[in-house]
Amino acid sequence: MPFGIEKFPVSKLIISSLSKKGVIGFSLLFIFFIDFLDFLIGGLLHLSVFLLVPVALTTWNVGLRSGLFLSTLSASYLIVDYLIHPFLFPHPWIVLWDTAAIIFYFAAVCYVLAALKAELEKAYQKSKTDALTGLLSSSAFFEAAEAERERSIRYGHPFTLCFLDLDNFKRINDTHGHLMGDKLLKKVSAILKNEVRSSDLVGRIGGDEFVVLFTETGPEAAEDLSLKLQRAVDEGIKEEMPMVTLSMGVVTYFDIPEKIDDIVHSADLLMYEAKKNGKNIVRCKTFGSPVVTGR
Repeated sequence: MPFGIEKFPVSKLIISSLSKKGVIGFSLLFIFFIDFLDFLIGGLLHLSVFLLVPVALTTWNVGLRSGLFLSTLSASYLIVDYLIHPFLFPHPWIVLWDTAAIIFYFAAVCYVLAALKAELEKAYQKSKTDALTGLLSSSAFFEAAEAERERSIRYGHPFTLCFLDLDNFKRINDTHGHLMGDKLLKKVSAILKNEVRSSDLVGRIGGDEFVVLFTETGPEAAEDLSLKLQRAVDEGIKEEMPMVTLSMGVVTYFDIPEKIDDIVHSADLLMYEAKKNGKNIVRCKTFGSPVVTGR
């Protein structure tokens, strides 16, 4: 799974205020409540259709196994009905048949819901991932970076972003073809993903342009990390593509702008400055200064 992407929170489409244990607890109470109503009614009406609610809720928010367990538990109310009101059932096998039918029906619903949730999560991951490189897509990176920007402001951390561009990449496409260019992009992406820290974000925002967000990182550490990335990419591709290098613009903000676009734009300008000054250069700039708190 690419950096910065978590599983699609499809459970929030139904309920978001309860934990998994809370969902199970709520579902059990709901089942017992329906069973109690059934006891009061005296078996004159079948309330099994309402038991599908906690079963579906649990399957979606907790998992298939829990949903199947509640399916069996929900269907058992018929056996309780038979024990309390035996006159309603001429033959015991009717109870067993109805119980098995409800379990089968509820289980089918559980499997359909579980499959639907899995497909939604798969589609979500696909929409947030760059198809060629497996890194964060542009939209996913900006979304995750915006969340990190807000967190940095809240806790007073510096916000550091690195904009990377492959030098002479167009020559690779023109000379060796786009397949070779794609192969190079994949290799560079793998190197970047392998070299950054687990807390950092890496995305491809177009063509041969990449962005890395170094979380909670000051200017000195950011420059060291950027140079490390540059060396790793150079060592990884120099045998196959010695003419390709990496120009980088790195910005560190202590006074963080209101828009993530402004931060990316600043890093982009620094990257172009690096290209104009001979390429294969890392340009760094710091905005603002750390707040020093007295005792």
